[in-house]
Amino acid sequence: MSRLRLYFYAAVFALAGCTGDSATQVLVIVDSDLPAEFGLESVHLSASLAGDHMARLTGDVAVHGLPLSFALVHGGGATGPLKIRVEGKGVQGVVARDAELEFSENRILVLRMDLYSRCRGVTCESQNTCTERGCVSAAEAGARVSTWQGTLGMLEPWRGDAASGL
Repeated sequence: MSRLRLYFYAAVFALAGCTGDSATQVLVIVDSDLPAEFGLESVHLSASLAGDHMARLTGDVAVHGLPLSFALVHGGGATGPLKIRVEGKGVQGVVARDAELEFSENRILVLRMDLYSRCRGVTCESQNTCTERGCVSAAEAGARVSTWQGTLGMLEPWRGDAASGL
């Protein structure tokens, strides 16, 4: 039996009814600045908790658009490490990003895992991932979370402002 239940919410999404709950989850938001010629077709998310592969989810960009949202809901047991990999697949290849973090009891954490054109063809050292700041450790990428405040707060097009902290 899985300790982690995964739900998929596509496109711009309102987390209705969760502002008052005590859910323990990570909301993964995926956007991209990849150019149109890259032909981003799909976004794949895989997650493992405490070394156990939990699930693989796919969002069809042509159907749902960007940003895509994936909610990872903790179902009990170990809270970490939670390892997340996001891959954007297009006609010109794959751009991937990793993060490592832990669930925080009774909190909804928001983790941005945007896919950047600057990461096309970039190979980072082991345990590192390509972000808006270049190659950083997956743990550092996972530490850049915020707490859910009841809205996504980014309904306008997002262009990856590194100064925003998200």
